[in-house]
Amino acid sequence: MSDHLRLPVFVLGVVIAPGGRLPLRVFEPRYLAMVKWCMRHGEGFIVVTPDGDGFAQRGCVCRIVDFDQLPDGCLGLTAAGDSLVELTAPAQDEDGLWWAEQQALPPEADFEPGEDEADLVNLLVSLSEHPAVQSLDLDIDFESASEVGWRLIELLPFDVPVKQSLIELHNPSLRLEALRDALSSLQAPT
Repeated sequence: MSDHLRLPVFVLGVVIAPGGRLPLRVFEPRYLAMVKWCMRHGEGFIVVTPDGDGFAQRGCVCRIVDFDQLPDGCLGLTAAGDSLVELTAPAQDEDGLWWAEQQALPPEADFEPGEDEADLVNLLVSLSEHPAVQSLDLDIDFESASEVGWRLIELLPFDVPVKQSLIELHNPSLRLEALRDALSSLQAPT
């Protein structure tokens, strides 16, 4: 895949990161066309969150790893997150599908979570035992601070703008610290 490849953009109210899995129900003609294009060209698509009248400038390139026809006739597919990217030059085609150039982000300086991050690792271990999470068939590396942060962002019930701000932190240590702060606001009495 070229560093500057133009890919279709799927604007969703969810965040996915490398290693994540996202079950999708596809029924809009523009997104059915996106799936057809991806399958024909052996390429992925970019999942981004909405932002005002547009979408966030950072998203995740995903590939289709499974698909099936759902009982309601819609296309069900599972997307796997491959890499975080910055988006440039967005343009909408005649069918309403967005396309954008993508620039791969450099790898993060990952580290093994230590005592200071044990509470977050333990939280992720607990979440990973839930049947809904197990159904995603995730291969979680609990010894990677990046992976721990990414999975918690995906699985915890933060508002989309909070999730987007966390995924935009390109430092696993800062991301885990910000996750802890966001968690305390979830637990704070109102």
